Amino acid sequence: MARRRGLAAGERTPAGLTLAGGVVAVTVTAMVMALLTDTVSERVGVLAAAVLLFTAVAGDSRAAAGVALIAWATGNGFLINRLGELRWRAPVDDRFAAGLLGAVALGMIIAQLRRGLRNRRRWRPVRHLLAAEAPRVAGLRPGRLAGIAALGGPGRQSGQQARRAFDEP
Repeated sequence: MARRRGLAAGERTPAGLTLAGGVVAVTVTAMVMALLTDTVSERVGVLAAAVLLFTAVAGDSRAAAGVALIAWATGNGFLINRLGELRWRAPVDDRFAAGLLGAVALGMIIAQLRRGLRNRRRWRPVRHLLAAEAPRVAGLRPGRLAGIAALGGPGRQSGQQARRAFDEP
C-alpha cells in the first residue's frame, strides 16, 4: 500500500507551488474579465481583487510579490492595451500599480491575522488545562492547582521544592 506524504502541521506549501497557483488564478481571472466587460477599470479592479484574495489565502509574501508582478504584466498587456503590448500609461497604470501594491499589503495583513487567530485557538495555557483536569483527579483540592502549575517548567525549581509546593494546602 502506498503511503501519501503530506505537509506536517507547521509546514507551508513551497513558494514555487504557491506562485504557480497564483499565476493560474490571475490568468483565469484576466481571461474571464476580458470576455465579460470592456471597461478597463473594472477589469484591473477585479484582477487586483484576485491578487488580494490569493495573498490573503496563501500568506506567502514571496509568492504574493511574484503574483502581483505577473498580474501587472497580464493586466497591462492584455486588459489595458489589449494586444500584449507592455506600455506605461500614466493615469491608468499608476492606479493599477498602487492597487496591486495595496492588495498585496492588505492581503498579507489579513493572512497574518488569520495565522495569529489560528495559532491562538491552538494555544491553551497550562493553568487552563489543569483546571479542566482537576475534577477528574481523585483527592485533588483546588488549592493544590498552584503546586501542579509550579511543576510545569523544567529548571524552574528542584523536585523537592516542587513536591513541597504540591503538598502544601
